[in-house]
Amino acid sequence: MDKNLKEIFDAYKHNNNASKLLAKFAETVVPNNNEKDPTWAYGAQNFLQAAMLSLLQNPKVTEDTFTLDAIKKAVELGVIDDPADLKNTKQVRLLKYFKNQSLECRQLADGVISNAPSTFLNYLSLLYIYLVKIN
Repeated sequence: MDKNLKEIFDAYKHNNNASKLLAKFAETVVPNNNEKDPTWAYGAQNFLQAAMLSLLQNPKVTEDTFTLDAIKKAVELGVIDDPADLKNTKQVRLLKYFKNQSLECRQLADGVISNAPSTFLNYLSLLYIYLVKIN
């Protein structure tokens, strides 16, 4: 995995097909195991790409700090909150956060963040389960 992350980091910094590499990485981490309803996998993949892209766009993130643990922490922040309180906290903060990111990043994240709180939590929980499995 670390090799893939280094390749993604290098591609992003050199403007060289990082979007394709992000999508491929997300598809590897969150496979689509349900052909009849791929919505959950696609949403989790898109949010993973958005989280990774937001890290790449942060000038403080280096090749050494662009790690699976950093990505997992970003996703974990969306899973920890109580679902009853989610609408007023996590989703609002994430909407504000992604509002300041690139258009591509916002579009990837919006499909997950703009859902009902329980649906939003399900997307992030699914993604977090897969991230824990690969570590």
